Amino acid sequence: RDAIEAHAVIEGFPFRLVDTAGLRESNERIERMGIAISKRYLDAADLIVFCRDADTDELPDTGRTPVVEVVTKGDLPVRPSARPPVVSVSVVTGAGLPELRRRLAEVAFGQLLALGDVEPVVTRARHRAALERGLTELDGFWAARVAGVDAAAAATHLRAAVAALDEETAEAALGLV
Repeated sequence: RDAIEAHAVIEGFPFRLVDTAGLRESNERIERMGIAISKRYLDAADLIVFCRDADTDELPDTGRTPVVEVVTKGDLPVRPSARPPVVSVSVVTGAGLPELRRRLAEVAFGQLLALGDVEPVVTRARHRAALERGLTELDGFWAARVAGVDAAAAATHLRAAVAALDEETAEAALGLV
């Protein structure tokens, strides 16, 4: 019952999406382990996308973490007493998917969206530091080449730039970001 992770750009913003086991009571050991993993992801989440069928009205306690509530199978009839969703989607017809993308970007990056045309965002200090180190090394390479330093010697700056970026991509691949 591992979590499945994917990276996506939604409305121009970076997202790390994690699909986890559902939250429910279970007597099965493996199922309980999957639920425990889900709860750890929920505790660390910046935003929760809670997917439910139209017939389900329960919303888990997520503390202070923002929730975008999504009713799946939006192409099927909804029972009249169901609580209205924030967003209703259908993967069969594609209905609601543009609205869901807008809602996710709005909830996650609402203050930035209010500014209008926004450049890509670096959301973590260590990402910014790695990018700045990489840029400094690229500037060092260029300055060395302009000064006539041999390409092989100047390439030490390029290796350092790659190393700075590799730290971040390795962490992203391991899910540590």
